[in-house]
Amino acid sequence: MESQTNRKRSLLLAIPLLISLILIVLGVYFGKKSADFIENSKTTIGEISDYSEKTSYEKNDDGFEEERIMYRPTISYVVNGAQYNYYSSVSSSSVPKIGKKKKIHYLTDDPSEAKLSSELYLLPFIFLFLGTVIFGVNILIIIKQIRRKPR
Repeated sequence: MESQTNRKRSLLLAIPLLISLILIVLGVYFGKKSADFIENSKTTIGEISDYSEKTSYEKNDDGFEEERIMYRPTISYVVNGAQYNYYSSVSSSSVPKIGKKKKIHYLTDDPSEAKLSSELYLLPFIFLFLGTVIFGVNILIIIKQIRRKPR
């Protein structure tokens, strides 16, 4: 009976450990993709020229539907005299300020392919942060379990 309990406990500890390792691997993967993009790109300063709105409805704590509007900026930038638009993949509940300057990376061989500097680092950071935190907490739990075992 005790060995079955130990197996269940080990499995419960292994699952978060596996999830954390997957998150870390994804963080490294997206970090590598971002690094490759940066390596093959140049930077320029663009400015917010427009934005799109997306309305959704969510239930609040009282059970009533609440309207929520998210805004995605369009950043215009110029490369070799040609103007391009980048439609951000990141939304915000704040209305973007038209004319606000943004640092943008564009591929040297295809200036229409671009990304905001902040977007290049966001996804790898999120995955690495979550993976590392989950991994660290799991290791602390394992250490605590080992110290608690009777000898």
